[in-house]
Amino acid sequence: MTWIHLKRIRNTFCIILMLVCQIISLADSADGIPQPSDLAMVKEPRLLKAIETAKKSVEKAPREVAAWGKLGHVYLIHGWEAEAVACYRHAVEIDPTEFRWLYFLGQTTYRTHPNEAADALRQAILLRPDYGPAHIYLAGALRSLGRFDQAKQHLTRAKKLDPKNPYAELWLGEIALAQKQFETARTHLEQALDLNPGQSEAHAAMAQVALVLGDRKLANVHAEAARKPTTREEMDDPLWWEVLQAGATAELFIQRGHEYVRRGEYARAIEDLEPVLSVSEDNPDVWFDYGLCLFHTAHNPEALSAFARVLAILREMVHSERRTQVRAETHNYIGLIYQRMGHTDKAIAHFQATVDLVANNIEFRRNLADAYWSAKRHDEAAAEYQKFVEADPSDVQAHYRLGLARLTGERYDEALSHLEKVVKLNPTHVRAHGALGIIYDRMGRREDAIGEFETVLQLEPENPHARKMLEQSSR
Repeated sequence: MTWIHLKRIRNTFCIILMLVCQIISLADSADGIPQPSDLAMVKEPRLLKAIETAKKSVEKAPREVAAWGKLGHVYLIHGWEAEAVACYRHAVEIDPTEFRWLYFLGQTTYRTHPNEAADALRQAILLRPDYGPAHIYLAGALRSLGRFDQAKQHLTRAKKLDPKNPYAELWLGEIALAQKQFETARTHLEQALDLNPGQSEAHAAMAQVALVLGDRKLANVHAEAARKPTTREEMDDPLWWEVLQAGATAELFIQRGHEYVRRGEYARAIEDLEPVLSVSEDNPDVWFDYGLCLFHTAHNPEALSAFARVLAILREMVHSERRTQVRAETHNYIGLIYQRMGHTDKAIAHFQATVDLVANNIEFRRNLADAYWSAKRHDEAAAEYQKFVEADPSDVQAHYRLGLARLTGERYDEALSHLEKVVKLNPTHVRAHGALGIIYDRMGRREDAIGEFETVLQLEPENPHARKMLEQSSR
């Protein structure tokens, strides 16, 4: 081969190499960034800004895996699944050893591209075998591929990792139904409904199982339940929170705020709820969450205003059991705020409204009883505490308060009955022993009184009141 031929080959190789580099560069440039076809129809400024910010991060660093992942999250949480998949594919190509990108790719494609999802999720599980949702989505992909036995193995594993996951039981039940294992299907579906009673898919499957097993009445019950809107109980998936954080619409701000409330992160919830209050004027749940956060962060006047807004919205809504419950909870929190602020009469009025709406809630009734007690309205408090001991004879606090109320009213026999039950249930209840000592002393039972005051001093050697009463009783 001549030198000229070698030079031509070298030049050709250089041109090919340059073209390859250009192709790679183009793939990693802005031209390779997926964009929804209907993006021009989006009018929400926050969403447009979130997309633009995420895209600019990719443009600035096209080999930065986190930038692709963030853009994928923005697309996924706002319903652009295909564009999200493209972003997660980029992330996996850049770093195929990072669990989260394999997981998100599999989670997003297990219905549409089950083969790809299965491959991604298998690799993810090798990296983190203890992440239950990965097993759930892999089972979903395997089920679509007809690999039922493999799917069942992963669902069983997911159930062990998270026994409260309703999808493991639901899908095990549906697979058993497909394989005509009807008794097995019934067992799994009953457990799924125990975990998530309102899931219509489980009711529909149970209707089929009951019909095959000859229980037509039960089949009709489940068929009727299956017609109602489904209640989906979200599985415990910590990584989904990462996706939710990318939400930029009012609906997602509300969803994220509610999740912060559930976690007890009230200040963070306020940050997400405040921007959407103007578009949630008629949404009692948003205003209730907002009021709850203000209550827990001790913004009392603002919380009262928010809860007042809840009641105003509810007055315009059609009566329902849900509406009644929210009204009762709202009055209860208003009562707690007034009690905190020292306005006991107002607190009592709202606690009474709560009890009038939901009479069988022990927490609500106890708040009313305690408010009566704080206001020194002992007879009214005693009437409420009497209901507690009738419902639960082992309620120590109710017996104690009833005993003190009867002691205040000089009804010593009734007071003794309740306070003796207190020390029987809780022998170290110092104040109950002290109260018993006072009653015995007033009834002239000096030895019994001395015994109670000595018990107090055994429990609290420095108790000055017991020591003084002991000296008086011993004279």
